[in-house]
Amino acid sequence: MASTTTDDSTTSSSSFEKRLTLVNSTQESVQTLSLWILYHRSQYEHLIKTWFKVLKKSKPLHRLTLFYVANDVIQNAKKHNALVYQQAFKPFLNSSMIYVKENGIKKKVQRILEIWRERGVYDEDFIDELLKKLVGTEVYEK
Repeated sequence: MASTTTDDSTTSSSSFEKRLTLVNSTQESVQTLSLWILYHRSQYEHLIKTWFKVLKKSKPLHRLTLFYVANDVIQNAKKHNALVYQQAFKPFLNSSMIYVKENGIKKKVQRILEIWRERGVYDEDFIDELLKKLVGTEVYEK
């Protein structure tokens, strides 16, 4: 008997982990994966947890690419009727700061956070909290 592909199998952990592992830092690659994630919004919890799992075990430059993917998902969530991603990503963004502190990528992540502040993607307090964790100081100076 042939098995049918369901939405659950489309977003299975191994399939999605492979997508996350293979994504590269080009705008096309990031946007393609971002759109795929936004399309599968019914699986948002699983997708975000898997994103974080892959981020933790990736090399620094790939962590930056994964952060670009999260940025694209978060900023395009409203346009794609997937606002659930903005709130669902928050605890994982908080936890991810310790993984993106390497000198080679820290400034780029900091720039993303500043853009989120400018565009009102997240509230000031949350952005400040992320920046404090990223730059490693008690009080982040704006």
